Amino acid sequence: MALQALRELVGGFPADATAPHDDLRPLQRDLIGLVTRSVFRLHAEARGLLADDSLFGLGERLDADAAGDADALAQRRTAWPELLARVRELGGDEPSRLLAGPGDGAVLRALRALRGMDDPRGWYGALDLDALGGVYEALIDYRLLRTRGPGLVARPGVVDLAELLSHAPAERARRFTAAGGVLDASLQAALAAATTPADVAAAVAERRGARAMQVLPPGSLYLQPGEERRRAGAHYTPRGLADPIVRVALRPLLSALGERPTPGQLLDLKLCDPAAGCGAFLLAACRQLGERLEQAWRDHGVVIPPADDAGALARRQVALHCLYGVDKDPCAVDLTRLSLWLLTGAEGSLRHFMAAAVRCGDALVGLGPAQIAAFSWDPDARGPTGRAVGASVHSSEGEPVRPPTADAVHSSDRARTRTPRDATDNAHSSGPEPPRPPAAPGACERVHRSGPERPRPPAASGERVHASARERARRVGDAAVAVFFAHDGDRRREEQRERLARATVEPARRGDLTALAVLDRLAAGLAAGVPAVLPFHWELEFPAVFARDPPGFDGFVGNPPFFWGNRISRAFGDRYRDWLLRCYPGSHGNSDLAAYFLRRSFALLRRGGALGFVTTNSIAEADTRATGLEPLLRAGGIIYEAVRSAEWDGSASVRVAHVFVAKGGDPGERRLDGEVVAEIGADLRRPRAAWTAVRLRERAEESYKGVDFGGTGFLLTAEQRDAIIRAAPHEAACIRPVLNASTFTASPQQRPAGFIINFTGLSLAEAERYAQCMAIVRERVLPRRALDKRKARRERWWLYNEACVGLYRAIAGKARVLVCPVVAKYVTFALVEARAVFTNALNVFTFDDHASLAVLQSRVHELWALTQGSSLRADPRYNPSDCFETFPFPAGWQHSAALADAGRSYDECRRRCMIAGDHGLTSLYNRFHDPEDRAGDVAELRELHAALDRAVLAAYGWTDLAAQAEAEFRRRDESGRITRPTIRLEWPAAFADELLGRLLALNQRRAERPASATVAPRPGS
Repeated sequence: MALQALRELVGGFPADATAPHDDLRPLQRDLIGLVTRSVFRLHAEARGLLADDSLFGLGERLDADAAGDADALAQRRTAWPELLARVRELGGDEPSRLLAGPGDGAVLRALRALRGMDDPRGWYGALDLDALGGVYEALIDYRLLRTRGPGLVARPGVVDLAELLSHAPAERARRFTAAGGVLDASLQAALAAATTPADVAAAVAERRGARAMQVLPPGSLYLQPGEERRRAGAHYTPRGLADPIVRVALRPLLSALGERPTPGQLLDLKLCDPAAGCGAFLLAACRQLGERLEQAWRDHGVVIPPADDAGALARRQVALHCLYGVDKDPCAVDLTRLSLWLLTGAEGSLRHFMAAAVRCGDALVGLGPAQIAAFSWDPDARGPTGRAVGASVHSSEGEPVRPPTADAVHSSDRARTRTPRDATDNAHSSGPEPPRPPAAPGACERVHRSGPERPRPPAASGERVHASARERARRVGDAAVAVFFAHDGDRRREEQRERLARATVEPARRGDLTALAVLDRLAAGLAAGVPAVLPFHWELEFPAVFARDPPGFDGFVGNPPFFWGNRISRAFGDRYRDWLLRCYPGSHGNSDLAAYFLRRSFALLRRGGALGFVTTNSIAEADTRATGLEPLLRAGGIIYEAVRSAEWDGSASVRVAHVFVAKGGDPGERRLDGEVVAEIGADLRRPRAAWTAVRLRERAEESYKGVDFGGTGFLLTAEQRDAIIRAAPHEAACIRPVLNASTFTASPQQRPAGFIINFTGLSLAEAERYAQCMAIVRERVLPRRALDKRKARRERWWLYNEACVGLYRAIAGKARVLVCPVVAKYVTFALVEARAVFTNALNVFTFDDHASLAVLQSRVHELWALTQGSSLRADPRYNPSDCFETFPFPAGWQHSAALADAGRSYDECRRRCMIAGDHGLTSLYNRFHDPEDRAGDVAELRELHAALDRAVLAAYGWTDLAAQAEAEFRRRDESGRITRPTIRLEWPAAFADELLGRLLALNQRRAERPASATVAPRPGS
């Protein structure tokens, strides 16, 4: 519906082969915002919230015109300005990019797509408000592009034929199918043979029919499926998930107010979503607090005027006094405000509704008052006088301005958001506003009993001074952030900071216009960068919240972006990652972005506040835990409820955790996965020990990640390898077998199935002696490397991104090595041939003996790895730095005959099972963990695994545990909750807890030995 409307509008823009191929993202955002606001407007019209049905009416008039003279309609361009005007009444800007748009025919087709149901007014009127946000979040998954040559429509994408023909014949089929085209053998051959765009179009027309072959002229705009939400780490939150998160987050806040809170107490609560998206959590909070406010009115005898809708009135009061939101996406900010406007039935222009409470900016990039005072991003910065707050805000005469009272700031903070009806409200009143005389409705007013808008009285002199001082402070803060993002390296940044502080910042604080203009230019460059950086200085943007005693928000709720550590730089740039590491002390570069939202939100809570987030399930794992939850608990946070891992309730294929943290106070009973517990640790488990595992020196240089060769261009099939060697036998020297995680876990033999060109250690001149291999690398690898942001990769394009020279030096001379996948359904280890090139989806260990296999494949190590490691969706992620380098092996394990025998017997049995049953490791362990599978081969493997476990426990000297070690099939616990995504043959929880406690104690003893000091312990350890 909305997607088809967007396609029609995009297709209605005239093709322009001379148009520059600039960044089309701004136009894309404008068009997506236009379509989404159209959906919102149709919803509002259907509910009778607007004075006219102008958008429904526009579509109906165009329908009538088309029925009368379709040809004349196709030539007209009058509907586009009217569409813009109608939608603009709901807020948002009207950029010049949209002024010259499609003709009336395209507008009609777009509106028909939006009104395509049998009863559009009834359908839109019944549409759940929460579903409207999903429209926008679905559309942003598409990219707007312009064809360079003719474009072939292959829904859902478009194939740029000129770009397609620029690739090698063998590559064309892959790119055609990636865009959505369907190939058979004959069409694949025709694509390979084509030399012109006309050849491709003719071949497709012949095989698919003219209806399936729409060719776009050069310079046409088109939509291509993208991964915008995945790249941003965002997932739309359905109401069924947002509601319970908000309810649990509010629980300690409402409990602290007692059984019968007053309306004023409820309206004093300040709740924020730091990554608001389209407002799902704020809508949930508005409803729930609105219900509590209605109850408070009843409890305290507040009389609601009979003509008023008490529910809408309560929700409006809550929205205006309690709710705040932040998001980097300006369109999402507008849609959040629009959603709340629709939910509360507020009259008047949306342009003024909650404009000061739902703001655009990056919640993680900003400075506090002390940092602005010192013109520094240092988290420990103090003002010039040594005070943490106050020196950053000066009057025009340069005199310090006393921070305003909470009431004064509240007045100015909310004044811009109030409609006439709201202007008489008081955040601390015990009842609704008094009834007001009727008003003549305007073009986009709610038909409501409200007076015409009155001019606001001029702000008090003190308020004007504070607003001016805050604005100067904001410009200083933006400039400081701009200095950080303009330079690389701490030294260079510090030099530029000091220079600007002396020459510009001090004059700007005194109101010097020239100096302020310099700061503005710095900030403008920051916002215009790619990617743009939008600083958000919380205390300046929401002064009413931080003028209270104690300062800060009462609560945070939301679904902050999930973005695994090393992807942050790729998406937002290295300097963004530098900012996070610099401004959030103790954080780790591999941490998920969600951990920083935890840190930021917790810091902005007032004492007694609480936060509740849906977040990645890796929040409790490894470096993300060390960056997020561990610092929160050290700072006095209390995890009062958590779900460690749950399926996402929406359409995203991810697993999530629910985390609720209180900042001091008594949050009441603690619940973990639905059970009442005494305490919840940072790993979202019952605490076992105060010690956090650290890396041990004795485990250094024994584990490696495989090769990152930087794309598939180096890879060869067996047939390609054979053809090269037949033509040039000497080139066999630079072709090696390659083993990836898929082959390792799926192949019974675990032997490499493919080959790879390997120029490691060769100069370009040396590599060119292998002409056929070099020709392949030039064609497949060089074009991509030429665009790499890293200079070394551009200049040394014939080499792997990361060749792992240390790995191959460490295993030189070994016939076999121990390997495990980085991510797989099961934690499995196996001995494989050492001569292969191992991909970076595999971990490689320098061990080649069965005793090492016994220890690492045992349930002892598996339990450790599952606890210390992280996960990807439902699968464990084995990072050697977390799982292996922290693991305390039993003393002298490699010299233990008992371990060697146990490992050998297990290995031989497992290999027999794999070969005989044509199983890979994954399918074999599926049988291993299936209680219904009682076949003899699996039964023997289970017995040998139990014997291996006992041998490992005995090697530690824990004979008491060895005697008790009995695995059992664990399906559900007593509450009926699934303890893991599938059934596992594993040790009982009490046994596992005891074992983990002993392993942690052993890690601590090893770490504290002088000869085994820690190596680069994880932050927070």
